[in-house]
Amino acid sequence: MAKLLRQNTIKRSTSDYATNAFFIGKKSSSQKRPVIDYRGVNVKVKVPQFPLFRINKMIQEVAAHEVFITIDLTSAHEVFTTIDITNNI
Repeated sequence: MAKLLRQNTIKRSTSDYATNAFFIGKKSSSQKRPVIDYRGVNVKVKVPQFPLFRINKMIQEVAAHEVFITIDLTSAHEVFTTIDITNNI
């Protein structure tokens, strides 16, 4: 770990969600593998308190329809063209 810190491959974190990372030797060779302990993060993360949708109910509801549309709002900026109006002023 000290070598990786010196090489700036990894850096120390001050985040509340930082986890411990360490290396453990493999049984079959002298190589080491990285291990990350997420138990501290799991304690802090809040699990959603709403029930998941029932798949069979969702299938029954959409089975009567023929057309389906999905919209990806995270990449919608790539779908719509933009017009530069600054040159027309």
